[in-house]
Amino acid sequence: MKTTNYYFQLISILIVSVSLIFSACEKEDEVYTNLSGDCDLHYDFTTINEEVDAEMNLTQSNTSLSGKIDDGKDVFTLLQSCCINGYNVTIKYYVVGDLLKQTGTVNADFNEVNGSFTLRGIYAGTWEAERSKKSAVRSNYFENQFLNEIVDRYAE
Repeated sequence: MKTTNYYFQLISILIVSVSLIFSACEKEDEVYTNLSGDCDLHYDFTTINEEVDAEMNLTQSNTSLSGKIDDGKDVFTLLQSCCINGYNVTIKYYVVGDLLKQTGTVNADFNEVNGSFTLRGIYAGTWEAERSKKSAVRSNYFENQFLNEIVDRYAE
């Protein structure tokens, strides 16, 4: 009888302890280990004082990156040579026939990337991306700033 009572008390204490541990745990921010997913993307064409917001969808397979960039008017497909090496990212695609190449660094949580970009091999500005809040393309539609238009102006 004493043994049964002892086991009952032990199990009761264990159940209460486990429930307290689980109730005390708060949901932590999701930590990503790769870049797959949707990102809000911001370009600052510092050389011509223009800005563009877009949405970027990435799929990471090992060190390869694929995906699309949507500025609300046009959709640009990333080239096969896009990659991630550790925390370093290279993203390339064509806008109005000109190669836009982004290089950047991913933060430790894999939820933000920032760096610089070139057009036709010449420095054009900085960029940053973060896990999507699904607002970038809608704001572009009203501001009417699109990559093709900005790159055309950049070429002038």
